[in-house]
Amino acid sequence: MTAHTRRLLVSSGIISAFDFAPGFPALLPGGLGLIERMHAQYEAEAGRVAATEVVSATPLLNSREYRDAYDGTHSYSNVYEVDGAEPSVLRPDGLRELVLHRRVDKVLLCRDPLFRAETTDARPLIREKHVWAVCQMVHQVVDGSMADVWTGHRDAFLRFMDAMLIPTLVVEAPPLRRHAQRRILTFTRTPDGRTWLTCTLYHLDDDFVARLGARGSVIELGYTAKLIAMGVALHEDRHGVCLPSRLAPAQALVPRRAPEAVREVLRGAGLRVHEGKADWTATVRTARRTGAPLVVSAESAGRVRLYTRGTDATRSVPLNGLAAAAHDELRRHDRALWERAVAFQAPLLDPGGEGTGVRPAESGDVPGLFRLGRPVDANTEQGRAAVRANTVLMSDKQRIY
Repeated sequence: MTAHTRRLLVSSGIISAFDFAPGFPALLPGGLGLIERMHAQYEAEAGRVAATEVVSATPLLNSREYRDAYDGTHSYSNVYEVDGAEPSVLRPDGLRELVLHRRVDKVLLCRDPLFRAETTDARPLIREKHVWAVCQMVHQVVDGSMADVWTGHRDAFLRFMDAMLIPTLVVEAPPLRRHAQRRILTFTRTPDGRTWLTCTLYHLDDDFVARLGARGSVIELGYTAKLIAMGVALHEDRHGVCLPSRLAPAQALVPRRAPEAVREVLRGAGLRVHEGKADWTATVRTARRTGAPLVVSAESAGRVRLYTRGTDATRSVPLNGLAAAAHDELRRHDRALWERAVAFQAPLLDPGGEGTGVRPAESGDVPGLFRLGRPVDANTEQGRAAVRANTVLMSDKQRIY
């Protein structure tokens, strides 16, 4: 990942200052909690499409079986092999096994880590050697409308990105070889001016999944820990990390010296409350470093102080109004993060960037640009305007990480 983003992840307690090996970051408890809440948020949204089940895939897959399954569509070489009497692929994706689960008309979620070798000269946001916090969704559709399920998964991912406070452009891309007959790709721009692919949603090729043993049509979706690094890059301010209220390990920090009544009110309001430092000033510094949305402490008899990380502002409220005020401030925090992130998206569809929007009539005449596809949805007004304008998204790279 970029050096600056890495420093923020370390200073906020998400990853350790050391790696197990290059590309193998060590997660800290705060990072594990963040990942668990990210996965839980997506599971809740996918569960609105169909019932969900979390499953696992084998860490070792026989190399011959792997090639038999995938070589008919493409030679996927970005995996590691373990030599032996029976050579095996180390931690590949779980598509084959998820299809063979044969739990039709159910959303299967696999969160097992993946190992990936770098096979191009691209500049990835995260060096994908050990892909921590990956989610692979497979939905085998036998009954019901395939069109409705497809749209449902597209909308579920966009709602998930809303919760992550990540502005997203949804693009309908051309079919992918003999792997996917239909594709949705989602894109976001970071403050450094680079455009990133954040999700792939595939309606897999019928012949391909038939070879895997599928009983019906198969939809596959994948996202990785890139979303965490991207959120950190989008939401940071002059103090450091800011985290969305739904994902932050602590929604409110309370100084140790604060009366227990403050903690009781916040917990009663459904907030995740962690103990801060001894006093107010030190606890605010902790919130600025770790991205916690709120700091709350007693001010005087019957009144409390609230510091909101996203707006970097403090206000005083009565203790008996704390529950409502805390939820108001969480909304203000999230709104500030969202507006900051959206502001970086404006150039995404303007000429000259890594992601360039052009009118269809011009799309065949732009030298050096690769057609990514047509925007079909978005959670920002710029993106929705691109959909209304019938824009085509282009790139000077054939692969945007």
